[in-house]
Amino acid sequence: MSFSTLPPEICGSVCHELKELGGNLAPLCTTSRNFSREAQRILYHSVDLRGREMRAVTSWAYTITEHTHLAERVHALVLPAIESLDMSDNAKFVKALRKCINLKELRGAHGWMLSGFPFRLQKFENLVPWEGGVGDDFWKTQTEIRVLSLPYLPNLPSFENQLPNVIALGTPTLDVLPARPLQRVETRFLTSRDFSPLAQYSQTLTTLSVRGALASVQFSIPDILTSIAVSVPALLHLSIIEHRKMFLPHSPDPPTPIFRKGFRKLKTFVLQVRNIERFWSTESDAPDSTDSNDYEMNHLPDLERLGVDILKACPTLLRAAIGSEVVRGQEMRCVLTRANGGGAIQAEAVTALEFEALDMFWNP
Repeated sequence: MSFSTLPPEICGSVCHELKELGGNLAPLCTTSRNFSREAQRILYHSVDLRGREMRAVTSWAYTITEHTHLAERVHALVLPAIESLDMSDNAKFVKALRKCINLKELRGAHGWMLSGFPFRLQKFENLVPWEGGVGDDFWKTQTEIRVLSLPYLPNLPSFENQLPNVIALGTPTLDVLPARPLQRVETRFLTSRDFSPLAQYSQTLTTLSVRGALASVQFSIPDILTSIAVSVPALLHLSIIEHRKMFLPHSPDPPTPIFRKGFRKLKTFVLQVRNIERFWSTESDAPDSTDSNDYEMNHLPDLERLGVDILKACPTLLRAAIGSEVVRGQEMRCVLTRANGGGAIQAEAVTALEFEALDMFWNP
C-alpha cells in the first residue's frame, strides 16, 4: 500500500502521533493528499507566532490570506509582539485575520486590529494599555467569550450587557471585579499584597495566576501566598510568575511553611522567579523538608529540592514547577510530579514553552 492510498483515518493517526513526539509535520504535506489534509489540519489549528523571525510571520499571513481553506483551519492564534511589526505588516495581519472565520482563541491582539471580523471568539487577550482600545461594537459581537484577559486595561467592559459568559478574567487590578462566579483569575502583583477581593469567589475560584515583577522585598513570596491562602484556600491551581529581570536580587524566606497549612485542595503550583537569588530561612522545625532550608536559585538541584519540599508540605499537590533566572539569560526550570495517592516524586527539566503551558489560566 502506497502513501497515496492510505485512508484519512490512518493518516490522521500518524500525524497525531508524530505531533505528540515533537516531530515535523510539514514534510508529510507533500506525500499524499490525505496526509497533506491531516497534517495541515494540525499545523494550522493552533498557531503561536511569538518569537518567530519576521519573514516567517509575514509568510504565514500571506499564506493564510491566499489560501482560504488553510485560514478556515485556524482556531487558536497568538500574535507576535506588535512593536516588531511595521505598518505594512499590520495591514497584512488584519487582512489575514479577516480570513480566519473559525477562530476561537486570539491572544496578543490590539484593539485597532479588531473591526468587523467574522469570527466569534471564546478566548481573547487584548494588549492595548489604554482605555478604549477595544470598541463597544467588538464586545457586542463577541458574546461567546469565556476567557478574557485585559492585562493593561483598568476599566472592564460591561459583563451583564456585553460579556455574559465570562468565567475566566485577566485584569491588572483586583479593585473592580465583576459580581459573577469567576472560576479563573489572572492578575498583576499588587502594591498592597492584598488578595482579599478574591474572597467573593472562594466557592468557585479554582485557578489563580499572578504575574509581574517581584524586584522588591515588599513582594515576598510567603506574604503573597499567605494572603492568597486566606482569601481563597480551596484553590486547585496557583501560578506566581515574575516576568522581568531587574537589578535588585534579594533572599526572602522560603514558601514551604505556607503550603503546610494554607492550601487544602491545591493540585498544581508554578513559581517563576527572576530576582530572587535564594530562599533562606533559619527555621529548624520543618519536618517535611530536606536537609537544608537554604535554596540557591541558580543551582538546579536546589530548584528540584524546593519543589520536592513543597510537594511534601502539601499532600494534595500533584505537580510543582519551579523556574529561576539569577544570572540574566541563564534560565533554569524543572517540574516535579507525583501520582495520585502519593508515591515517588519525579523531576525533569523543561523548556520555556513547556513551562509556560503549565499555567492553568488559559488551558485548564
